[in-house]
Parts: sequence; structure tokens; C-alpha cells
Amino acid sequence: MTSTREYYAHSARESDGTWHALSDHLEATGQMAAQFLAAVGWQDVGRAVGLLHDLGKYTAEFQDRLKGSHKQVNHSTA
Repeated sequence: MTSTREYYAHSARESDGTWHALSDHLEATGQMAAQFLAAVGWQDVGRAVGLLHDLGKYTAEFQDRLKGSHKQVNHSTA
């Protein structure tokens, strides 16, 4: 049996309790970065950087932190 884990970019919004999926966050950031850099022909670079900018959030430790763990987690080094 295969287990899949949902990864999140941010903790639940206080207003409605929904969580922001990390994959959605990275896709949106990649699209935005591509749009910003399209003027200089670097949209592919922008998309790649946007997709990778929070790669360190794909760890159990970071996800545990979002759910209340008090352990310090460095997600930006990745």
C-alpha cells in the first residue's frame, strides 16, 4: 500500500481553516516569476526559480512545524 502525504506551504488560514498546498504555491510563484522575467526573455528561468524557491518545505520537519511543533526548521537553505 502506498501512502501519500500532502505538503503545505503555510499553516491554515485563520479565516476559514484551509491549508495552502505547497504544489499550488510553487506553481503560482513559478508563473508569477515567469511573467516578471518575460520582458527580458528569462521566463523559463523565472519559472524554475519560482518552482524551487521553497523546496525545503518538502520535509517532514517543516510540515510538523506548520502543525504546531516548536522545533526550529531551516527551509530556505535547500
